[in-house]
Amino acid sequence: MSPPRSRDLGVLETPSIEAIVKRLRDSIVTVTAGRGGTGTGVIWDNGLVVTNHHVASTSEAQVTVGGQTERARVIERDRRRDLALLELRSDSARPVSTRDAASLRVGEMVIAIGHAWGGQAPRPWG
Repeated sequence: MSPPRSRDLGVLETPSIEAIVKRLRDSIVTVTAGRGGTGTGVIWDNGLVVTNHHVASTSEAQVTVGGQTERARVIERDRRRDLALLELRSDSARPVSTRDAASLRVGEMVIAIGHAWGGQAPRPWG
């Protein structure tokens, strides 16, 4: 009996990490606000950015998307969960595609992408 081929395991149907990073690159932003410092944010919906509470410590923030910086207003904060929601003045940035957490299966790959402390946006390798 021969070993199963990759196609039999569905491996070829899963996008590569490089493809995922390329797709998410325009949805990952740099957030700078007050004395909280600089961190990562994610374009969650048209004009909305999710970041950390400790990064968005003031009512206004600067968000850098694809080399362009624009002002954003902090509209919600949750100190206990360390989350903040910012509203961009424009809705030109591309939101991430999300899935319902209930649809995830045990063993399914999950990737966290960010660039804390003002590092460069993630770049595909190769």
